[in-house]
Amino acid sequence: MNALLKRDLSFAALFTLLGTIAITIALTQDQFRQVWVFEPTRLQATFYTAWVAGLVLGAAVALRDRLQGVGDYVRQRPLSPLRLHAGRLLLTALVVVAWWVLAPLGSWLCEAIGGRLVSAGQPGRYWLLLATMAPAASAAALALLCASLPVVWWMQAVLATALLFVGFPACDAMASTSNYDDPLAYALAHFAFAAGLAALSCAFAGVERDPDRSWTRRVPRWATALVLAVGVAGGTLLLGLFTQGVLRSFADAYPLIGRVGDRYELLALEARSHSGPRRYRVVDAEHQPTGDLRSGEGVTDSYRPRIGWSRDPEIEPPNFRQADWRSGWAALRLDRHGFANCLLHDTVDWTSRFFVFGRGDATTPFDGRAHLVSLGTDGHASREVATFQSIVWVAEPGATEVFRFDPSTEQVRAVPLPGGDRIVDVVDQEQDDPRAVVGFTKPSTIVRGERAAYAFASDGLVPVVPAASAAIEAREAKRAARRAQNTEVRRETVVADVLCPTIRVVGRDGTALFEHAFAPRTTAERLAYAVAVLPSLVRAPVLQVAAHVFVGETSPTRASPFVDPVVAGGYRTWLVFAGFLCNGVLAFFSRRRLQRAGADARTLRFWTVAVTLLGLVAALLCEWFEPSRGWRVPAAGPKRAPRIRTAAVA
Repeated sequence: MNALLKRDLSFAALFTLLGTIAITIALTQDQFRQVWVFEPTRLQATFYTAWVAGLVLGAAVALRDRLQGVGDYVRQRPLSPLRLHAGRLLLTALVVVAWWVLAPLGSWLCEAIGGRLVSAGQPGRYWLLLATMAPAASAAALALLCASLPVVWWMQAVLATALLFVGFPACDAMASTSNYDDPLAYALAHFAFAAGLAALSCAFAGVERDPDRSWTRRVPRWATALVLAVGVAGGTLLLGLFTQGVLRSFADAYPLIGRVGDRYELLALEARSHSGPRRYRVVDAEHQPTGDLRSGEGVTDSYRPRIGWSRDPEIEPPNFRQADWRSGWAALRLDRHGFANCLLHDTVDWTSRFFVFGRGDATTPFDGRAHLVSLGTDGHASREVATFQSIVWVAEPGATEVFRFDPSTEQVRAVPLPGGDRIVDVVDQEQDDPRAVVGFTKPSTIVRGERAAYAFASDGLVPVVPAASAAIEAREAKRAARRAQNTEVRRETVVADVLCPTIRVVGRDGTALFEHAFAPRTTAERLAYAVAVLPSLVRAPVLQVAAHVFVGETSPTRASPFVDPVVAGGYRTWLVFAGFLCNGVLAFFSRRRLQRAGADARTLRFWTVAVTLLGLVAALLCEWFEPSRGWRVPAAGPKRAPRIRTAAVA
């Protein structure tokens, strides 16, 4: 045991050092001000580095004995397999905790050596940083579990990918609110996910891959069910991505609705040239060509049925504060609690100070729509640069006053608008903007009131006069005409079937200008339709029923790859029954194979139900987990007499 502990210490020190360096570099890339001064929003480099480092750590801990060739030595030690696995879990946890402690210290050390923002750093931001790095624990437990499974390596990779793309978005969904991710909920979700994976991995402690032995005779039934569910999730994910490409190709088989002059027609793309305009051929309601050609320049508006979904599975960093363009990213921000955060630089001694204030005190927050600007010594208002000599202004739409913060006195004072005016909006003004003001040669921030426009001054707001320009007015008139043309008609989806939608073009007065029910009518469209519905037959029937019953008509185009849009919304009930029939046939043949192999009744029931409900992926896992020779019992023959006999001692 001492030898194992001594070896673990050197391994832990190596990975602690490497992981700390990697995460510290990521924190440096995310910038000290984004991590420690203002509230972290989306620390992308830190997030991706943390969970990738966790994956590498978990895989290295699980495969270390196998790669070093000391697996037999470890198994011969007087320790149970569960005790050895618990040691691996403890080692992984200690390294991850060391990353959480040492990497933030490394970030502060790097800023102390080469930066100037150490004095403005907020140690309380550590808990938000810890929530961002929490996926390192769940990723390490995930890799340790999948690398410990007694299956072939490529199946371990498939299961790890499925857990990654199912577990991480699930943790993010549990922490999501209307505007941002809750840090505490996000961290607890990943910690719970890591604890569940660690507990599941204990069920496989000491179980080696053996193609001649049955899986269910060595692994608990509940663990087999969980691995089966993960495998089905991975297979559904891959099948969903394939279905997405098939449906997008199917959309190209349909004609599009195009506006030619004052009417709408069905147009099929005839030719596409890189040097010249496109050419379209007019088709009738049965999608048959009529012989008329239309140039691409004459088609002013076109619409093709939207088939498929727009959201791909992805792993995104948490967003702990809703990004808002109204607050300056470099110096001024409004945190998620509604308080103004200001990072002000002293140009005299080159130090930085951080201020947090609200409506005159530290307990009353501003409105979530508040705008923050700083007025420099040159009289120019900005959202990006602020010094200790600047005056910070906070303006809220709908208010009759603005708030003035003086860093030298750290006091907040309310300043009413002239004449009791009310703020409508706060906008950035450029020189060529039609709302620009006379006398301002630089871009400035202007407060638009109900009666007049105002600019920031040292003590309050001063009225300004909008500039007049014929060129600017002509440009605005052209933009207004374009917007009016775009809003002249609208498109409605009458039938939200993802493969056979009905599209209607409605005018401004509500009259139907054009309507067409898309359906496969030509040979190419029918062939594409058959290819589009084919992947639904091999999906898990239980997921097909859930999508068919519980997903609404307007949801398939926004669903995830785990939802089949072909049957979602109550369409194609026959396809759901056909999927049950196909998977029932698979379950029958899987049961016959296990019966011939000599499996017990409990195993037969388990895999029959699993294949019937979960489909092709469950049938494949049954083939790999239950080899035919795994249930064979050696024939009992007559015992032979011992060939060496010991004479009785007198």
